[in-house]
Amino acid sequence: MWRWPGAVHEGDGVMQIVIDERADARQRDTLAQILSGQETEDMATVWWVFSAMCPSKHDPLFHPIHFEVDVDARRTRLEIPGLVRSVGEPIRNPGPVQNIGSGSTFRRVLNSAWARSAVARARQAVRLHRN
Repeated sequence: MWRWPGAVHEGDGVMQIVIDERADARQRDTLAQILSGQETEDMATVWWVFSAMCPSKHDPLFHPIHFEVDVDARRTRLEIPGLVRSVGEPIRNPGPVQNIGSGSTFRRVLNSAWARSAVARARQAVRLHRN
């Protein structure tokens, strides 16, 4: 787990590695080295970058980790008792559409203020990128 007060590249982060308690000593050591960026060349992996941006590093914790994934349903659940509980699920459509399969509904979405605003922002981003 990592935490930064601002953007990652600004540094001053805190790192806390958590490894499943079922890992044996060799696995624990190997995972700790990988997750702290020690088993890679400089700047080669996200683990190295995260470690470099975290001057505060706590000793690894060994706890039970419960992790479930349902790829077909696009859902996941993570729990490390006493530390973190998280779920992941599909983002629900924030727009006015309930049935995107219907041609008339789709046309209403394309003509909605929400869609026109999204298109305008995308065009602006493209213009900024070209300049």
